[in-house]
Amino acid sequence: MKESPVLPADTSRPSVTTLRTLDDLPGPRGVPLLGNALNIKPRELHRLIRGWTEQFGPLFVFRAATTRILTVSDAETIQKLLRDRPDRFRRWQRLEEIATDTKADGLFR
Repeated sequence: MKESPVLPADTSRPSVTTLRTLDDLPGPRGVPLLGNALNIKPRELHRLIRGWTEQFGPLFVFRAATTRILTVSDAETIQKLLRDRPDRFRRWQRLEEIATDTKADGLFR
């Protein structure tokens, strides 16, 4: 299994150096094979994510089938992630393939 990226343990305090993997983060329990896919309704996704954010905090992971999805709701952390991309973080591989195929791969670098 591929190793998960690591994230700061406490994003509200930049001096913290303890790192966590995606496996260490909280999140809603899913069902085998489907993860949280049965909970996801596209028109209500924003409400679902907001509820999970209130329950699990600004960093959590949920699953849609076998894909783990990292959710970040803290504005400072989002800004840092966007500044660090693409050097430290990459796009989802399928999204990168689509961007390359449509010649849009330089648009959001």
